[in-house]
Amino acid sequence: ALHERAGTVLEGAPKPSAARLARHFEGAGLLERWMTYAERAADEAAAGGDLEAAAVVLQDLLRSADLPPADVARLAAKIPPGALTDTSRVRDVARTLESALASGALDAGQAARTRYELALMLSGADALDESRRVMELAVPDLPEGSWERVRGMASLGWPRTSDCPGRVHREWLRRAAEAARSLPAIHQPEITEKIAVALLLLDEPDGWELAAGIPDEIATAAQRRNTAHRHANLAEVAMRWGRYAQARRHAATALELAERYGYPKYRETVLATLVQLDWFTGAWDGLTDRADELTGNEETLPLNREQARLVAGLLLMADGRQDEAESLQATVYAQVRDAGGADFMAQPAAALARMHLAAGRVDEALRVAREPLDVVVNKETWLWATELVPVHVDALVTAGRIADAADLVTAFGGGVRGRDAPAPRAALSLCRGILCAARGEHARA
Repeated sequence: ALHERAGTVLEGAPKPSAARLARHFEGAGLLERWMTYAERAADEAAAGGDLEAAAVVLQDLLRSADLPPADVARLAAKIPPGALTDTSRVRDVARTLESALASGALDAGQAARTRYELALMLSGADALDESRRVMELAVPDLPEGSWERVRGMASLGWPRTSDCPGRVHREWLRRAAEAARSLPAIHQPEITEKIAVALLLLDEPDGWELAAGIPDEIATAAQRRNTAHRHANLAEVAMRWGRYAQARRHAATALELAERYGYPKYRETVLATLVQLDWFTGAWDGLTDRADELTGNEETLPLNREQARLVAGLLLMADGRQDEAESLQATVYAQVRDAGGADFMAQPAAALARMHLAAGRVDEALRVAREPLDVVVNKETWLWATELVPVHVDALVTAGRIADAADLVTAFGGGVRGRDAPAPRAALSLCRGILCAARGEHARA
């Protein structure tokens, strides 16, 4: 009763605080007025650039209030992408959306929009395979020509799930690019970025030209967030291509924007990329501590945590602590595999296979390398296999399967051809050297 009286008095004050009103009407158990002011408080926080505060207000409302299913989807759509910094909060929202779908109270359009929001939430929690399945159900019933439908198509073009062939991803990207032509100009940079990064993940060099044409705009909160997100993604992709200086430039831009405007998840993603980049470039001073800081934080996204843990394991290998390294890399590989992070599988598998091979366990090395290599072949994404193919070739040669090793080197060479990708090209030279040595061509090797 006191909350209701306080809220009613506060409503009559000049410029009352929407957040305070929301708290009072929540305490009074008055759902309609609580929802009205909570939504207004979230809008005000987002307009002021405090995206995390906006997301938390909406998440608390979705979790605590018994809202009609239609309101659940509408409010979830207002949560800014990447703004929820706690994975448990993301999962809370996902469960609320699942309940709304299970209620049977939504029509086809409302259910599609709810599935769309659920897919985004699941992706934000690194539940990638689950996210894809939900988005595939959502897209056909989203309005033709809508931003949500185009974005959903582009999301399905991202090859980060384990079982979908590369040709399917490429077809979704083609459809998304075609549909994007009719979108308002305000949406063009974000959709272009999604398509460009997906192309680069699929080894398509056209993605670089597409990404280069997107301007760095930071006039609005949405533009700042999109620009930070784009540079964070391009830093990771450039690193995979072996374009390390370019990766570092993108990472620096993303990190500066994330810290200036308060995007903790984008900052975390960049820090995870920089841990790997410093491993590749030999900047190892203090690297173990930085990797441990990411892995020790319970709020770190699962795949960011595993990337940091991967580097920690590689440093243990370099230090000769093989048993600890092997145990850690086996855990990393299992976690990444369970999350459906297809593009992250190859590197921990390569490290684990290398340790098996060094210990004389050739069959085990071949077994570990086989599954992620099958994913690479299915996706037609040979740049993912930069670390994996050399150890697989080494294991095949050790097992006396020189013809199989030669076939793999030929396939890898075909996948790398025409790409300005220094790391995969170096890996290809290494593979050819291993093969030459196995044939007794030592000078050439």
